[in-house]
Amino acid sequence: MANKKDNKNSIDMANINKELESKKAEILKELDSKIESKVDAVINEKIKDYEKKIVRSKNYKIIKRDIVIILLLGLIIYAGYYMYKNDYFGINDKIDNTVDNSIDIVELDSSYYIKNYHYLVDNIFIEDIELLDIFKKDTTSSNDISNSLKLKISYFNIKNKQTDDGNIIFSKDDLLSSYKTIFNDEVINNQTFTYNNTRFIYYNNMYIGYVMDNDNINIKYDIYNSYVKEDNLVFEVVVGRVIDNNIISVYDDSILEYNGNIKDYVDRLSKYSFTFKNIQDKYYFNRLDRIS
Repeated sequence: MANKKDNKNSIDMANINKELESKKAEILKELDSKIESKVDAVINEKIKDYEKKIVRSKNYKIIKRDIVIILLLGLIIYAGYYMYKNDYFGINDKIDNTVDNSIDIVELDSSYYIKNYHYLVDNIFIEDIELLDIFKKDTTSSNDISNSLKLKISYFNIKNKQTDDGNIIFSKDDLLSSYKTIFNDEVINNQTFTYNNTRFIYYNNMYIGYVMDNDNINIKYDIYNSYVKEDNLVFEVVVGRVIDNNIISVYDDSILEYNGNIKDYVDRLSKYSFTFKNIQDKYYFNRLDRIS
């Protein structure tokens, strides 16, 4: 009887242990599941944080790269503008060369032209009686001036004249060079002429001058105004001829008492405009017009 009871107790213990093991397995499985879920959640959270860091890092690099690009572009634009402003590549010169020549030159003060270009008028005023002829007319163009007067004016402007036994000698080429500078003409009619008190004989492509009696006309002039008109340079000049203590009008021969200063006779003597034509930035005598 006792043995049956012991066997029954042994069976009950075995069943209890089996059930305990079963519960233990369920508990462990449930714990494993919960732990794995927690671990996955933690890992996922860590991954998300890492991804956010990566994105922020990329955005920072992108922003940094964009800022650098913008700064470089600004530097390039500024450098380009600086070089253009200072004509580093000679662009302004090229632009200037393409400007239409018909555009009027900016006019400067009259005194500027008189100071820097008065020699154009000085080249015309020679001490010769024939010069007076052009002042008797209202208008005289370059083509209206006689050949002999052109020769005299050209001779007057030869830079280097040689002398031999008191005689002045120069070649026809010297005369032609001076002639082109004043009248912009390539053809000159060489002939014997007289300038002031010297007779110039033309022989064998040379001019030889022989001094004669003095025939000084004592002409006086003053440039009182100058300006640019249609790209031509114009000088306004008062002109007179001094004889003894008088000054005589070169136009109508009226006589005035002379005080020694031609500037004081601007409103009392004949006045003329000398026009010099601009050809390739050089000025050549074009015409003479009587103003009053």
